[in-house]
Amino acid sequence: MSIENAADMKPLFCLLSLPLLLFLNSCDREEPFTKELSGRYDPATEVFIEAQVPRENSFLYRVSLENGARDRIPTSEFSRTLDLPLGSKSVFAPANNRSVFYQDNSNGLILQQSAGSATITDFIPITVPDYEQHLNWLEQLFFGKTNNEVWLSYNGSAILLKVDLEQLTISLLTDSLATGSIGLHRYLLDPAADRLYFFGKDRAASPIWADTLLIFNSNTFELEDSKSLSPVFAIIQDPASGRIFGLTAPNQDRGVRLAEIRPMDINPIRVISPEDLPIDQVSTNLSAIHTATNTLIIKTGNNSIDSPTNFLQRIDLNTGELSATTEVIPGTIITGIFAE
Repeated sequence: MSIENAADMKPLFCLLSLPLLLFLNSCDREEPFTKELSGRYDPATEVFIEAQVPRENSFLYRVSLENGARDRIPTSEFSRTLDLPLGSKSVFAPANNRSVFYQDNSNGLILQQSAGSATITDFIPITVPDYEQHLNWLEQLFFGKTNNEVWLSYNGSAILLKVDLEQLTISLLTDSLATGSIGLHRYLLDPAADRLYFFGKDRAASPIWADTLLIFNSNTFELEDSKSLSPVFAIIQDPASGRIFGLTAPNQDRGVRLAEIRPMDINPIRVISPEDLPIDQVSTNLSAIHTATNTLIIKTGNNSIDSPTNFLQRIDLNTGELSATTEVIPGTIITGIFAE
C-alpha cells in the first residue's frame, strides 16, 4: 500500500489507514545501509530530511544533494506514527536547529532545540478553553511571522492558533476565517505583504491540488480576494525572494511543469517549464527551496510500507527544467524536507 496515495484519497480512507499505521509503527525493522556523511552541515550542498523507517521511530537526517550520503542526528529520535497527509505537520529551521512537530497520540506539539550534542525537548499541549471540540484534526502547522512562532489550522474549522515557541504558550488568532466550503491544500504566510494565502479546492477534504486561492489580511484575517487557479500542487514560497512556486497538476493536455504563482495578478499562474517534466509519483506536500542552487526540491518515489524509495528532484527556478536527481535514504518514508 502506498502511504502517499492513502493521504490523497478520501478522508474516510485516511482515517481507516491510521490504525494500521499505528500497529505497523510498533514493530521492529533494521534501517537500511546508506552512505555516511561526515563534516559539518553545508547549506550549499545539503538539506535536512525528516524520515521514518517503517515500524520504527522518526529521525532527522542531514543529507547530501550530490550523492545522497546522510548523517542521522541521534538526538532527533522520537516515537511517532505516520500522520497523514505527509509533509504538513512538522517544521524545521536549519538556521537555529529548531524543529516542531505534532504528536498525534497526545494532542500536543514537540519542540526540539539542538545545540551540539545536547537537545532540549519541550512538550506543548494544545489546549484552548471553549474551543476544544473544534480541535479534532490538525491539517497544517507552519511558521508564523517569525521562526519563534508556529500557526495551526484544523480541518473543517475557521480557527487558527498561534504557538509562541519562546514562551511555550498557545493563543487564538481567529475563529472566523471565511473559507466556506473550500478544503485546504496549503497555507502560505507572507509577513512582508501582511497576507495569508489559502490554497484549496471546493468541497474537498485535504485535496491533492488546489484550484482556488483565498487571500486574507494576516492581521485582521478579513478576506481580501478570491481567485480561480489552474490546478497546482507542491506550493511553496522562496524565503529569500518572496516568490511563490508550485507544480501544475497533470491533465489530458499537459503534464507536470514548474509554475510561478503571483497571487495579485489577474491570472496568477505563470508556467515556467517549456515542456512536461519527466517525473511521476510526486509527493504533493513535500517540497523545499534550495537557495544555493536556485532550485525547487521535490520528492518522488514509492511510499509503500514494505519497500519505500526516495528521490530528490531539483527543478531550476529560472528555466523550469529538471537539473538533478539524487536517491536518498532508501527504505524510509520521508515526512519533511527542509533547506536554506
